[in-house]
Amino acid sequence: LVAGGAARSAQAVSPTQKVLQLLQNMIAKANTAKQDEEVAFAKYSQWCKNTQKTTDDDIKAEKRDEEELEAEIQQLTEDIRELKKQAEELDENVATWTQDKKAAAEVRGMERKDFTATLRDYTESETAIKGAIAELEKQGQGDDADSLLQVGSLSTVGEEAKARITAYLDAKARTGAGTKGLDGIKDMLNDLKAKFKTQLRDLEKKELEAKHDFEQLQQQLTNEIDGATQSRNRKKGAAESKGKRKGEAEGELASTKADLESDTKYLDDLKAECNVKANDFENRSKLRGDEIDALQKAVDILSSDDVSGAADKHLPSFVQRSSSFAQLRSAMFSPTQAKAQEYLLEQSSQINSQMLAQLSTLVSEDPFQKVKKLIKDMVVRLKEEANEE
Repeated sequence: LVAGGAARSAQAVSPTQKVLQLLQNMIAKANTAKQDEEVAFAKYSQWCKNTQKTTDDDIKAEKRDEEELEAEIQQLTEDIRELKKQAEELDENVATWTQDKKAAAEVRGMERKDFTATLRDYTESETAIKGAIAELEKQGQGDDADSLLQVGSLSTVGEEAKARITAYLDAKARTGAGTKGLDGIKDMLNDLKAKFKTQLRDLEKKELEAKHDFEQLQQQLTNEIDGATQSRNRKKGAAESKGKRKGEAEGELASTKADLESDTKYLDDLKAECNVKANDFENRSKLRGDEIDALQKAVDILSSDDVSGAADKHLPSFVQRSSSFAQLRSAMFSPTQAKAQEYLLEQSSQINSQMLAQLSTLVSEDPFQKVKKLIKDMVVRLKEEANEE
């Protein structure tokens, strides 16, 4: 009963048909693997394009940043130099105005000293003249000689007035009379008194004007010094601020240059890697296509009447006699199978396919174990290639 069942099973599906089925399954799996690899590579290729574009955009932006930062640093350098120059000029102006202010104060001090001395002289002269006039009003009864001598000794009295006083006193001493020429002396003294009064008034007016001019000059110099100092401080502050920004910009420039160098290298490496993988994919895709074509050709050969006829002829006797697989191989190895083996060997050599070289033995060796092992090896290889992608 068992033998009969085995015979019927063998008659239902011949060994050649099993090999064909296995080969067709291999073709289907190879096609699926090829399609999966194409999908995976399409995704990888799109990633390469997107990443290259993104990196290229980053590089362009970094180059723009580099140019802008270099221009900014150059402008900041010029601004800082100009601000420092202006601050130094303002320092020089402040020093000059400070010195002018000090010199004006010294001049004003001397002017004030001269005014005080002159004012004292005029005041003493006016007092002496008033005293002399008062003595002369006594009509010779007073001691006018001393008062007149005092007037004659004043530095503010001219030589002509002094000479007239001396002549009057000499005449008075000779004659003993003090009335002759008295009116003339009185008039002279009154003129001197009026003159000193006018000179004193002019002196005080001049002093007020000098004081006003000095105070105005001092205020002007003070304002200029204060304004220049504030301007200098602002410019120094601006120079320091720009110096700080320049340092920051230089740091940003160094970082941008480093990023640019890194991204440029990354883009070059990425292009090289993507090109290598594209070439590898193209080679693998061609190899896999050639293998599929060779497998299909082998299926066409094994599907011929010679191979199928040999299987139908010898399989029943193989089952009945329970002979070895060597007998089946010997009975089935027709000229068509030899043609299939020769074709597979030729294709494996042309496309450098180790799998086809192994398949070439299927037509002459165990049609089950070898095919199963080859399928297993092929599946493992396909998985490894898919993982690599």
